[in-house]
Amino acid sequence: MEENTKRLARSSAARWYARLQASDCTPSEHAEFEIWLHSSPDNLQAYQKAEALVSAVSAAAKSDSRFVDLGSAAKARPNDSSLSGWRVAAVLMIGVGIAITGLASLNPIGATVQVTEHNNASKQQQRYVLEDGSVAFLDVGSRMSIRMSKAKREVTLLAGRAYFEVVHNEYRPFLVNAGAVRTTDLGTRFQVSLSAADVSVTLVEGAVEVSDQSDKGQWQQTLRPGEQVMLATGSTTLEKRDVDAAALTSWSTGRLMFKGTPLASALDEVNRYSDCKIHLGDASLASIPIGGNFIAGGDSAQVIDALAAVLPLRVVHVGTNEILLFRRNDT
Repeated sequence: MEENTKRLARSSAARWYARLQASDCTPSEHAEFEIWLHSSPDNLQAYQKAEALVSAVSAAAKSDSRFVDLGSAAKARPNDSSLSGWRVAAVLMIGVGIAITGLASLNPIGATVQVTEHNNASKQQQRYVLEDGSVAFLDVGSRMSIRMSKAKREVTLLAGRAYFEVVHNEYRPFLVNAGAVRTTDLGTRFQVSLSAADVSVTLVEGAVEVSDQSDKGQWQQTLRPGEQVMLATGSTTLEKRDVDAAALTSWSTGRLMFKGTPLASALDEVNRYSDCKIHLGDASLASIPIGGNFIAGGDSAQVIDALAAVLPLRVVHVGTNEILLFRRNDT
């Protein structure tokens, strides 16, 4: 039964891929496609594989005119359930055949899947403007890949965190995958963070749908501004809470904003952008809440001066690139 379901998903994915390349594909068909795509994990997986297959065979298709003929036949029969076997494989490559004919009526993106990878090894956040006008901010020590196609815009966060300002398009969803969590834009500004310990999604503006993209597919949440969901690695229990979204995403503006932030967490943020690291020599200081607004990558000495002005700290410089903080004993 499971294999039959997956086979049906593959067949439907092939037909939908073909139909979406047609110049007369209507908005209602796009909407119907979105319903089909998100109605089952099998559908989503099948469509992703269809896109990958088209990309892989594009070189071969350039020398084979048969793809163009197959494309014309398949577009005329988008709902024909008789497509199977070798005909399914042929339909999967329709977009390639059409794209190389240079038909002006097609969307310029056509069947092309544009893939870019970004690794921020610098000491400041990086800003990327995508071809659709959306903007992605990638934090230091973070990595992501971006796949842009006519059907969807998909980002995979591989490490670290990224902040997105998305130009909404109901017919071309914007998806962000991170670990076992998928975030779907609904007209949004949001942050996704991935570490060895957990995945979190923080909504600043608009709305996002956050769902389980593991094999179990057990949960789905729609966030409102100021909410965050977090999934611990290896867990299936989602934690949802209210947060100060502006403070948590302030790094994307080049600032670090703290409001009641535990000292240990604040120092982790400061150290992310600085060569001179500040560490706690006394674990009892870790949970002390602090507030402040600092320049990301600014002078560590200024951070220390601000902290020492309000906290009982003893500052010890270790070499040129490390500072230890201890509790000051006035007695």
